[in-house]
Amino acid sequence: MSDTDEPDFYGVLGKITSRDGEVALRFYPFVFSTEIDARPVFSVRFEGPRFAASEIKTLVDRELEITVWVNRAELYDVFDGEMIVLEAKSVTAGSATYDSEDFAHRIQKLDAEYEHLNRRIVQLVGKQRKLESVTDELLRRAQIKAAASDEHRTRQAAAIDVLKRIARELAGDT
Repeated sequence: MSDTDEPDFYGVLGKITSRDGEVALRFYPFVFSTEIDARPVFSVRFEGPRFAASEIKTLVDRELEITVWVNRAELYDVFDGEMIVLEAKSVTAGSATYDSEDFAHRIQKLDAEYEHLNRRIVQLVGKQRKLESVTDELLRRAQIKAAASDEHRTRQAAAIDVLKRIARELAGDT
């Protein structure tokens, strides 16, 4: 609970639950903690809220600063510059551990990121293979031209050296 105007937590609103006259908000840090005993989640519970959970559902996944007092919490949307004041009969806050739903959500995010990175790697490998093929073809043509005469051999020597360096870089044999 805040004694100052400094926010109690700065992170992302990840989950809103509502039941039996209570609304609970779970805020997550920007970096997922892998520490077993960590309590990185900032949990805020509103007893007798003077708002409906549906009124704030648009704030999920938004970057917020939150400051908590005995009967209200202020959420400041960092990007929109909007201040949202949530009032209740009582408000409590504290640090919490991740729950099983948090872990499942994290695994889904990591799976999606893995798929995205895998697709990107396939694209980049394809481009690299095309570049290797083009470089090999340019090198072949430069060598043919160099073999045509002594004059061409001298002129093409530098180009051949550069193309061989490029081919080594693309192959990863530096």
